[in-house]
Amino acid sequence: MIVLITTVIIYVATVNLIFYMAGGNIPIYAPGTLVVALLGYVLGTYLYSKIYE
Repeated sequence: MIVLITTVIIYVATVNLIFYMAGGNIPIYAPGTLVVALLGYVLGTYLYSKIYE
């Protein structure tokens, strides 16, 4: 879980830096696919723990 959070933070920071250097005016950028993947991960983990415990 710590690795996932670290990877997400590094990914979002890198994408924000690229957009900033490209001249974008977006203060915070979170790709839609990343948000959906995180929600799926959390929901999947929750459901898995309820079914198999």
